[in-house]
Amino acid sequence: MKKLISVVLVMFSPLTFAFSEGQVKLPVQEKQPAAIIRVFDNSVKPYKIIEGKKLSRSKPRHLCLYILNVDLQERNLLAQYVQAPAPIKVNVPNVNAKVRMEDNQKNFLIMFDMMKKDIRDNTPTLCWALGKDDPIGIYKLDVQFNNVVFENLEFELLK
Repeated sequence: MKKLISVVLVMFSPLTFAFSEGQVKLPVQEKQPAAIIRVFDNSVKPYKIIEGKKLSRSKPRHLCLYILNVDLQERNLLAQYVQAPAPIKVNVPNVNAKVRMEDNQKNFLIMFDMMKKDIRDNTPTLCWALGKDDPIGIYKLDVQFNNVVFENLEFELLK
């Protein structure tokens, strides 16, 4: 017991000294890169955020991916690997996008460049509108922005 107390005292002594001297320096917390998915109700203006990651294909909703705290270059690679719950038809309006569909018609990769001048508030954003023909279920998503990879993102499409 005496050894435990002396170990605890040794551990806290430098802290006590630092506090008494007024020289406590906290480590600077750098913001880590993050990717978040948000669902928006686009039947109202301005769009309203819906809590959670579930959206109904029968209601006017958009799904948006936000990439935070990443370094931007003049030309930025955005790659998305999507695993749909069932075979899906992929319609990508970006003419510069490359789409690679796997044989099962459920998994696909979309890659394209995002120009820095087109990125608002230094936050790369990508939004989708899912429709009545898109399969119901859980979609899994891995995203790469330049050299930063975000894995295991998901959302659910309801009836």
